[in-house]
Amino acid sequence: MKKKLWKRILLWGLLAAVVAALAILPAVARNRHRSTSSSAVSCTVTKEEIRITLSGGGTLQPQDAVSVKLPDGVEISRYLVRNGDLVATGQAIAELDPLTVLAAVRRVQDSLDILDEQINDLSKNSSVSLTSAAEGRVKAVFAQKESDVRQVILDYGALAILSMDGMMTVSFPCGQDLFPGDPVTVCCPDGKEYPGKVASSLHGTVSVTITDDGPQLDDPVTVCDSEGNILGAGSLQIRSPLRILFPDGIVQSIALKEGQKVRKGSVLVRIRDAGNTQREQLSGKHREYEDLMQELLQMAQTGVIPAPCSGRVSGIDETAATGMSSPISRNIVLLADEDPTETQEQPIVSSELIMVTAVHSDGYVGKSSPVSLDSEDMNILGMFTGLAQTLLLEAPEIPLDLTGAQKLDGSPLEQIQPGDVFVRISFGEGEAAYTRLLYLGRTELTSSIIIPSFQIPDFSAYLATPDADAGLFPTEEGTVASVTPQETMTILLAVDELDILQFRKGMHAAVTLDALSGEVFNGTVTKIAAVGTNSGGSSKFTVTVELPCSPRMLPGMNASVVIDVRSSGPVLTLPAAAISDHGSQSFVYTGYDLKSDSLLSPVTVQTGVSDGELVEILSGLEEGQTVWYIDYQPADNHS
Repeated sequence: MKKKLWKRILLWGLLAAVVAALAILPAVARNRHRSTSSSAVSCTVTKEEIRITLSGGGTLQPQDAVSVKLPDGVEISRYLVRNGDLVATGQAIAELDPLTVLAAVRRVQDSLDILDEQINDLSKNSSVSLTSAAEGRVKAVFAQKESDVRQVILDYGALAILSMDGMMTVSFPCGQDLFPGDPVTVCCPDGKEYPGKVASSLHGTVSVTITDDGPQLDDPVTVCDSEGNILGAGSLQIRSPLRILFPDGIVQSIALKEGQKVRKGSVLVRIRDAGNTQREQLSGKHREYEDLMQELLQMAQTGVIPAPCSGRVSGIDETAATGMSSPISRNIVLLADEDPTETQEQPIVSSELIMVTAVHSDGYVGKSSPVSLDSEDMNILGMFTGLAQTLLLEAPEIPLDLTGAQKLDGSPLEQIQPGDVFVRISFGEGEAAYTRLLYLGRTELTSSIIIPSFQIPDFSAYLATPDADAGLFPTEEGTVASVTPQETMTILLAVDELDILQFRKGMHAAVTLDALSGEVFNGTVTKIAAVGTNSGGSSKFTVTVELPCSPRMLPGMNASVVIDVRSSGPVLTLPAAAISDHGSQSFVYTGYDLKSDSLLSPVTVQTGVSDGELVEILSGLEEGQTVWYIDYQPADNHS
């Protein structure tokens, strides 16, 4: 009984001490805040939503620019926009030099012809016979008639496997002392036994060889010594294998079987439809050139480069506008040799397309390299689509000589103007050589040269055929400008690894800009980096926030971002200042004595989430209850 009484006294003493401590905490707190003024404040337990947010900062970044590219050799006559201009999707950015576009069309057509020829050659020689590179024995045949070569090799690693040195081998762990050359017996699954020899014994692993005439590849075998004691077991492998491989095709016939001895040069497998892989590669390149041809034909029709998207233009170098209509002088020579009396028809040595870009008042014109033609050029895109070379080089100006120039009907040409197009044909060689300069018509310098209404004299039989060994037209395109879309801006946030798991795509972000104070813009989390970057022992992950672009937003502006991580929903809350902590317990005061300026009636509460200002109350209070706390304000420092 005395022990129980002492326990009760001790328990009541501890409780009294806790109450006393809680009672004097406000006074202690007041003494700790001598530099502040304080007053008792009451508040009510209410239901509110607590939003958990994470904040960060960065700078506005524009969308990735879309490159405006041109095929090789195609030149710009003049740009229609400048750096910094806003353009709409499809708006013309620059005018193209029609001659260079048409030249590219012909070069692409030549490439298509070359590819067609290569594909046809593969089709003609689509059957092959695979022969043995050396004498050997067939140990495995995986190919079957009508099987796909690529699939067989994918499944088995070869069409067939030959043994080249007449030996099979098996390796196994063995703790006995064996030496190379020691005789052994190898027992196969079919009950047959084959004499063998130890080939090597290193680091506890023994290799034994036997003949390849009879034993099967991958057979599980047992190896015994001369007294019949089992040394170990393993699977038989080919010591010197030769794998029969081929890239593709269909197996037409198989001229071998397992165990067969073959000689060097013996036909092993016949394959039809060979070269499928190469044909597929050539066909893919053919489609690439078909797409390029469509792009060039569109350019030839419109004469301009369209903007690939709406946005702001950048990257324009106006000095790169080197086409015939550009500010840089691009002139074409108009020279005609004296036309002698034609006593007999001479073969055509060459034909060239020439065009007038400028005529000076003093009778001078510029000189530049002409462009060669062949017979096919007269039938593609009306007349002048196919040009074999594209450079129109600047050169000193020379007097214009119209000797021999005539119209297609044979009448002389008396006047020449910019835009006039001619074809100059050279006949014969040596003393019998002469040149005819034919006027074809007039075209706008900035449009495609298509003159289908004129009939060209039939001289195609005299023209040389194109070089069959000409290389393919390069498909790499050069960038001539860039368009940066203006629909959105992005902000890259560096998020600590402790917080990154709270982020999800689609989360709302409130964005404020230093330069546009007072405005809040709505953003969205669009990307979360899967790999972080370690810095100072802590990893940071990049979170991308995207927001609609405002006309007043400029790349590089400082931005602050607040992202809603989660929401508690309507819960019981109190201000964070009303919660007091003592050890692991949280409590509030539900009473206040004005005379003694003391907080009374402490109540223990269980708290939940907090946003730093409000705290969720899980238990201990009910909605509408009043609690008191000391509100500390900075003291006035008056002397």
